[in-house]
Order: sequence, then C-alpha cells, then structure tokens
Amino acid sequence: MREERMARKRTHPVQRAALYFGLVNLLIGIAGFAGPAVKSNRDRYINVNPGLLFGIFAMNWLHALVHLVAGALGLPARRTRSAARSYMAFAATLFGLLSAAGWQQGRARPGIYLVMGMALNTAANALHTLWALIGALFTLDPDLASTRRLLGAPREPELVVVEEEYVPVTVEGEPVPAAYP
Repeated sequence: MREERMARKRTHPVQRAALYFGLVNLLIGIAGFAGPAVKSNRDRYINVNPGLLFGIFAMNWLHALVHLVAGALGLPARRTRSAARSYMAFAATLFGLLSAAGWQQGRARPGIYLVMGMALNTAANALHTLWALIGALFTLDPDLASTRRLLGAPREPELVVVEEEYVPVTVEGEPVPAAYP
C-alpha cells in the first residue's frame, strides 16, 4: 500500500495528463476507424468516407489516423516529465493549428467539410480547441495537479523519505526549516 502511494506520488501531473490525453486520442482514433461508430456514411466495417463519429463529430480515415498517431505518441511520452511536457506542447500546437484551420474554413459552411483532407465540423473544431487549451495549460504549468491549484491554493510540501519517515523539503520552492510541524 505504501509503495503504491509512493509510486503514484512520483508520477508528475503532466505525465498523468500525457497518459490520459494519449489514451483518449487513441480511443477516438480507433473508434473513428470503426464503421459502426461513424454514422451518415455507407461504410460498414472500416470508416473511409466522411461521417459523424457517434453522430456528433466529423470523422474520416485521415482524421482518425491523426488521433491514432497523437494518442500513440502520448503513451511513451508519459514516462518522463520532460517528454510529457514536450508531448503536451506538440498536442497543443497540432490541435491548435487544426482548430484554427477548421474554424477559418468552416465559418460559412454548415455540416461536414474537408480541411487538409480531414473531415471536420463545428463539434470537431470545438473539441480540437479544447484539446489545444488543455495541452497549452499543461505545457505552461506542468505542475497543475488539481482544481485546488486552479483556484490558487498553495502547493503541498514536497516530501522525501528519510529512514522511513516523510520529511518536508520545500514548500512552494522555499526550503523548510527543521522545526516544521
């Protein structure tokens, strides 16, 4: 039990974000290739033509491939803090550019339209914008751990195990005096 908590504590918030971001994108990519999950096209088993994923998000094979690649890159990136932060910056840039192009191309078009060969619509653009914002948030503040931090609560002290005791080392980057309660 104690070892599990220590292992979980060693995983940095940006590493967890890269893992979850990668998993979700991987699942979106897999679902985007599954014909039955994509409505309003005639593909039965593998989605090739533009359609609506779960009846909401525009999807075709190239769009699904982008999500698969973005998801597959996130899984190994979660291993180190710097790799996870770089991955989140990559994801913020990729989805930011994709959403900007989508909003620009789709401003006068209802329904599904193609941008760089990828099927998009307003719902897909909104999701890509959200992905870009989440990626940027974790790139700019990789220590973002919870809504407590979003609301301005102070960070918890960093703990180091010394002879099976937890000893505070720093609180918000400042050394802690020996008489810390």
